[in-house]
Parts: sequence; structure tokens; C-alpha cells
Amino acid sequence: MQFTSASNAPQNGVLVINGEAITTPYTVNTSTGEVTLGGIGGPDAATMNMTIRNGLAEQIAIAAPGEDIAINLTTASGTVLPDGVFVVSADGNSVLTLGGTSLEYQLYGAWLTGFGSGSGTAGVGSFGAETPAGSLPPGGASYSGTGTGFYRDASGQGFYTDFDVSATTDFSTITVSSSNTTTEDVLLTSGPTAAGGLDFSGTGPVSGSAFTASISSTDLAGTANGHFYGPNAEEFGGTFSASGAGGATHIGAFGGQ
Repeated sequence: MQFTSASNAPQNGVLVINGEAITTPYTVNTSTGEVTLGGIGGPDAATMNMTIRNGLAEQIAIAAPGEDIAINLTTASGTVLPDGVFVVSADGNSVLTLGGTSLEYQLYGAWLTGFGSGSGTAGVGSFGAETPAGSLPPGGASYSGTGTGFYRDASGQGFYTDFDVSATTDFSTITVSSSNTTTEDVLLTSGPTAAGGLDFSGTGPVSGSAFTASISSTDLAGTANGHFYGPNAEEFGGTFSASGAGGATHIGAFGGQ
């Protein structure tokens, strides 16, 4: 069943949610912990398939360039987050942070495959029911929400990131900003550390129900891409990639209403 809204999700079946993802292969030096990233790809078309039984999600599978991920939620270990859930597959090989669970028209997330093996794929994605281009409301809109991602610092260490996000738009241009960014080890065991230097902002054009913004933070610069979601742009969401000196890289996904 094609996703239109959380309220219309089936009690049983497979829910298909279209979206976009940014992915990159990675390797980890098991002696030093240094992370090496391959080329950053995307945002490219991606799909999230959610298997539902008796109204509960049993599996989440994401098909994206690089390497697909599928996690059986009935056997995975997990932690409930303020606006989502963090899960680790039963074999420990796959890690997924799924956000936007309180939103009606989208989900977003960040994931790792090959965790603990020394190599795999890191990905971030935004998935939802895009607003028809002719259904943007007059005037404009403001949004606020949250996001998640991965950060590789200039010394090669890797972290999970969490942040707030906001946007204002007149549906001709958009300004997107993040704030309150924190970093933490990818298993969320170390506790968050403030990382205000990763907070970004930027402005760019809106085309139909899609937007692109050039963003920058204290040390990084890049691009955010996304869409308005819902019948009348009730929500917005997207992905971003930013880089800086020493190979520092931050990729993430976000959503809000």
C-alpha cells in the first residue's frame, strides 16, 4: 500500500513510503577507530517498506543506493527517543534511528550497515507523501522539528548527531536552520555532547514542492534538499550533506511541521 498519511496506514500489510537518501560507504580502522568515507552520493531516490501486523510495525526495510538495510523489529533491541526510535538488529550488524514518528505525513532516519565489521554503508533519508505542486498554500509557512545524522570529524572519529531544525518559506524561497546540535557515539551510550559548531543555516529556491538550500556552519558548507509533505504542505523534510577541512563531513535527515 502506498503511504499517504500515518492515519491511513493499514492494520496489516506492507506500507511503501517513497523518498530520497544520501549514502556513503565507510571503513573503520579497528586499531585507531578512524573512519574513512567514500564518495557522498545523493540525494537519490529511495524507498522505505514497513511491514505491519495487527497495527504494529514488524520490519523496516530501506532500499537506497549503496546497500539496502532491513531490520526485524520483533527481534531487534531498541530505545524510544523523544520523536522516534533507535534500533539495533538482532545480529548487531545494522543500526537505525527512525525519526518523525509523531508526524502525520513523513518519516526520516539515519542508518548504518556493517556495524562492527569494519566497513559498510552510512545513510540518511527523508520519506513521505509529497505535496502536489499545485497545492501549496498562499502566503507562506513556518516549520519546526528535529533531525538526526552522522558526523566524521577532522581527526577521523565518527559520531551520531541529533539536532532541532526550523524553516520559513514563502514557497518561492526557503530558509532552513539547525540548532542545539549534539554528538554521541553511534550506539548512544556515551551521552550527548554539545556541538554548536555543526549548527547550520542557509537559503535557497523552492521549485514545485521541492527545495534546495546552500547551507553553512562554523566549519562546514554544503547543501540541504527536501520536500513539503501533506496535501497542503503541512510538513517539511529533507536531507543534507556538508563538508570541511580535514575530511570533516556531516550528513543528516530532518522533518517538521
